[in-house]
Amino acid sequence: MRRRCLMMETFLCFESEGAFFLIPLKLVRHIVQGNAGQEKTITFNGCEAEIYSVGASWGDNREREYAVLLEVEDGLPALLADRVAGVFEVPDDRIFELPEDVTGEKNDFLTQAVYLDSSGCWAFVMDIERFLNKERN
Repeated sequence: MRRRCLMMETFLCFESEGAFFLIPLKLVRHIVQGNAGQEKTITFNGCEAEIYSVGASWGDNREREYAVLLEVEDGLPALLADRVAGVFEVPDDRIFELPEDVTGEKNDFLTQAVYLDSSGCWAFVMDIERFLNKERN
């Protein structure tokens, strides 16, 4: 019998709206102070970041403590977060696909889920490209 070689994926985990979200670490450019007590913009290395919040799609536009700057081709997007929970290496057999009827059209950027043993909770894997496209349109 042949053993399957497990692949590991590395994610940054952040909390927003009391839920945990995972984004591939390779997409993280930098973590900076969020928009709490500041203007509605964030500047990094002289560039103004486009601010996005997972909670905004649910009607919550509160200020956040942290901003996760993303490495994408077009622009400098920043995901706002209440807390950065750390970096997690996850074996691919622990990443579960979410059924479409669970996410629906509103949350279709949440593609997978991972149970984080160390935190005792589920975290949702974000499809960053899908999220940004949805928010920009």
